Amino acid sequence: MLANNKTKILSNGKMLLRPFNMNDVGDMYCNWSNEMGHVFFPKYSLHMNWEITFERIRNIIDSYLSEDTYIWAIEYSNGVIGYIEVVNIYNNDSSCCIYYYLCSKVNDKIFINEAISLVDNYLQNSIGINNIKYKDILNT
Repeated sequence: MLANNKTKILSNGKMLLRPFNMNDVGDMYCNWSNEMGHVFFPKYSLHMNWEITFERIRNIIDSYLSEDTYIWAIEYSNGVIGYIEVVNIYNNDSSCCIYYYLCSKVNDKIFINEAISLVDNYLQNSIGINNIKYKDILNT
């Protein structure tokens, strides 16, 4: 049985992965939720206005009440530039899938690899997940 430890703050000194909060609406809207690339993620649609982004973040925050929700805001240089979300957690084989998106202004493979490494470490060492699949939503 996997441990349920919720979304915890993770950092490597360069970036901060943390739970979303309502102050992230502006960054999410300006940095990626209204980018065309974001609509490739089947779970989301293009945000045509701030209100849609506000509702999305409110839903994320509400989902944190569940112990098996893992959604991180990727914060860099005092702004949120993307997210990582764990989906499809399977207790029977200790596996999951991670979707991630980094805004086009910062889309850097090394940067996202560092963020994924933090999450990977957390999932393996704190949750007990040992089979992780990764999906860049632009290349799904």
